Amino acid sequence: MRAWPLALVILVLTGPAFGQNHDHMDHSGHAGMVMPAPAKPPPARPGQPRTPPLYTGDDLAFLQHMIMHHQQAVDMNALMEGRAEHPELIRFAGLVADAQRAEIQSMQGLLDQASARGLEAPEHHMHGDPPMAGMLSEDEMKALAAARGSEFERLWLEGMIFHHDGGLAMARAQELRQAQDGRQPFLLAPMIDDILVTQRAEIGIMRGWLTAWGLAQTGDRRPPAVEVASPPVDTDLKAGARVTLLGVAVDDTGVASVEASVHDMARDLWLHADGAWGDRQRIPAELIGSGPASAAWRLGLIPARPGRYVVSVEAVDIAGKRTAAPDAWTGEAR
Repeated sequence: MRAWPLALVILVLTGPAFGQNHDHMDHSGHAGMVMPAPAKPPPARPGQPRTPPLYTGDDLAFLQHMIMHHQQAVDMNALMEGRAEHPELIRFAGLVADAQRAEIQSMQGLLDQASARGLEAPEHHMHGDPPMAGMLSEDEMKALAAARGSEFERLWLEGMIFHHDGGLAMARAQELRQAQDGRQPFLLAPMIDDILVTQRAEIGIMRGWLTAWGLAQTGDRRPPAVEVASPPVDTDLKAGARVTLLGVAVDDTGVASVEASVHDMARDLWLHADGAWGDRQRIPAELIGSGPASAAWRLGLIPARPGRYVVSVEAVDIAGKRTAAPDAWTGEAR
């Protein structure tokens, strides 16, 4: 059986001191995309406090990404006719698609409101297949379209479970940003809550059907796939200043650990868990929050001296399968 990949989203934050407090977290499933800068409020007049923006750049990016993510669920529902056998699955898929279309309209409305206030959604470029963690690849969509009967239903249910898991990861990352910033963006916060509640419930229904209809398979699982999505490579760092990596990992069976290898290219040395540098080691990230199929994590490091640093990230699922991110994150310390 092909199982569905683990989606991993990473944010790197820099600062002169970064301890146990959680700072701003970014979530993007787009590999190679240009990420937005946070939307800036207008300058405050002397003696007046600054007014928080209606939406930040991260909020706008989340809306853009979730619209694309939702659209694939609508496309998956369009394949139901003539392929599925169980009428309850056909009805369920229609309800899922209706809900996703309604949320697409709502999210586009929020983007329009932001635009009317001078907060334009940033341009970004899509690369990769799939272009976003938590979406099916072109080959997976083609296989779904070519299937019929029970094989179609199995692929559809597994695919939508994976798709929903990706959406939950995006929603959790946005929720974490809002909690860290102490913000409740206009109409966005309740939408996040609805996604988290509804899609978790739908995953339970779909897993139940896989078992009840004898479609669940116990063959080899596809190992978790890991993405490093932001910030852009070649981020400027400050030698001697702490940098903290934050992320959210999602897998349909559970995340066992997230690990990183930090390489000082100039000295050909690797960071150890105790802060020393030497032979190559994997450093376990700290899991700072977890659910049945997800884990938030963080990892701190201090570039010891000027030079180029390469961070390779891996994830391990509960079956022990390990996957490395296809592209390492790099930073230049000055």
